Amino acid sequence: MHSPHHQSESLHSASFSASPDRALALLIERGVLIVEDDRSNLEAVASICTDYWNIPEQRVALLHVPPGASFAHIREEAEGILKHTMTSTGACFAGVITDYNLSPSMTSLDVWRAMDVTFTHTPYDAAWRRTARVLMTAAAEEAHILGAKTERVIDSHIHKPFRITQLEGALISSILGRIG
Repeated sequence: MHSPHHQSESLHSASFSASPDRALALLIERGVLIVEDDRSNLEAVASICTDYWNIPEQRVALLHVPPGASFAHIREEAEGILKHTMTSTGACFAGVITDYNLSPSMTSLDVWRAMDVTFTHTPYDAAWRRTARVLMTAAAEEAHILGAKTERVIDSHIHKPFRITQLEGALISSILGRIG
């Protein structure tokens, strides 16, 4: 027979263990940033977040990349959203879900590498480094993507079209990899 003290220790350690349930709880608590150049895809992923995972709408930040947007514009917009979230909540999003090709001449990998440099040696660095990063792609060439995973610019990637369970699995494993 277990003592009440022993049970509370078990429950306490279980509540902070890295598990899929904990990753989903962090996702609901901290939310997600979605970056996409196709507005219908952006809205579809946002709907998955709010309707399927029950993330409150105010915790789902959307960054639509309009045609012809410059790298500087996208970087500034993403940086502004991330800094605002970290300043107002004390934490970053649980994850970032981003399209690979944001324009004919730019990928999201360029943006996230820039964010890594921007946040280095700032009060935002630790929170940014704990933010999971999932890449959605229709690209056939994966050498750059696999290199970005090795560099930890992204944690995982999924191919379009994808199932909700694939996105969920990639996001959970990415969150666990960052908090683990």
